[in-house]
Amino acid sequence: CLYYTTSPGFWIGFLTRRRRNAMLTIGEFSRLTRTTPRMLRHYDALGLLHPDTVGENGYRYYRQEQLSDLVRIQWLSGYGFALHEIGPLLGLEDGALLSRLHQRREALRRELKERGDLLRRLEADILRMEGVSTMETTYHVILVEDPEQKVFSIRRTTGVEGYHQLFEDLRREAAARGLTQAGPIQMLY
Repeated sequence: CLYYTTSPGFWIGFLTRRRRNAMLTIGEFSRLTRTTPRMLRHYDALGLLHPDTVGENGYRYYRQEQLSDLVRIQWLSGYGFALHEIGPLLGLEDGALLSRLHQRREALRRELKERGDLLRRLEADILRMEGVSTMETTYHVILVEDPEQKVFSIRRTTGVEGYHQLFEDLRREAAARGLTQAGPIQMLY
């Protein structure tokens, strides 16, 4: 079993019956890494991962040690780095790479906020087009003091979808106790 580091603290391993320095064809390499030969050729064209040797017949051969390079490319790609950004990152030491990962995290946070804002605008437009009114109006609130009164209450934590059931339960319980409604029903949030 040979082990290859892919990122700080992350190791992969694979079993092989080959000699340690044996070369892998592009097909063998792609099967081991679950990467298509077409993508391996693309990485080669971009300068990210060159085959160790290209035979006279045009076959591409990779060393087993190149597995860690490929996994590192996939690792960085998984964090949203574009392929043209990954090339310069491959040669960085952990400290410099950590700085770039922090930058990527902040960029993802900004993107997430922008996407959230976009989603809220989209949802508001959909509701408007469907004829559903949204609460975009500014309300003027006037505070009025209520005189002291006896109240009957049911205390429950519920979402909007539970209001109807809450009012039904309140009316049923009041009727069971022989109480009559003397004023408006009030809710505390």
